[in-house]
Amino acid sequence: MSFTSLKFKLLAAFAFLIVAAGFVGYVGVTSLDSVDHLLARSSSELVPKQTLLGEIRFWFSSSLYASHKGESSLLMKDAKQRASAAKNRDEAKRELEQALARFEALPLDPEDTKFLAALKSDYAGWSGLNEDVWSALNKDDSESAWRALDKRSALTESIQATLEEMVADLGGEAKEVREVGAATARSASRTIEISAALASLAALALGLMITLSITRPLDKLREASQRIALGDVDQTIDYRGKDEVG
Repeated sequence: MSFTSLKFKLLAAFAFLIVAAGFVGYVGVTSLDSVDHLLARSSSELVPKQTLLGEIRFWFSSSLYASHKGESSLLMKDAKQRASAAKNRDEAKRELEQALARFEALPLDPEDTKFLAALKSDYAGWSGLNEDVWSALNKDDSESAWRALDKRSALTESIQATLEEMVADLGGEAKEVREVGAATARSASRTIEISAALASLAALALGLMITLSITRPLDKLREASQRIALGDVDQTIDYRGKDEVG
């Protein structure tokens, strides 16, 4: 089969369409890979951080509730309530320390590491003062318990402030990922649309060239045939080609 034959031209056009479709698909897949990377980061890093941070805040609040419940039981001389409060304290402490350990095991950026170091430092001091609170409660010493609670209050506020900052920081990260993801998705759609348009135009141009290469000589043949039919047999067709028409 000659490179100038009509069959070859048609096959070349078909092959070009396949290549163009493959190119558009490749551009689309490459663009969507960026979106997939952002989604993977969100699911593997941001979501676990936010979940664990929620647990840390919950169990810290539970620790505060337990100590105030214990102080209330002392004022009401309710031994059963104090035992319940001590149980709440032990559970909150265990779950909080486990959540902190799981958070520390996650991939952390420098900002996360800084916040976590401050949080652990404050919590270590807070835990010591919390033991003082419960030691006083167990001795039925309400005055000492209130003094310990008062000393603990500064660290309580510091821990709560750090947790709020961590929440705000993770919220900012999540917002950034959403914005970048949306921008990447828009860019991917735009790239695919442009690539598809260019491929379509190129295919249209190629199809037009092939069509003209076939129809022009056939038009000349038709015109010559009409003249011959009218009696003008002295016709010359100016076309040279190595395809089926030539």
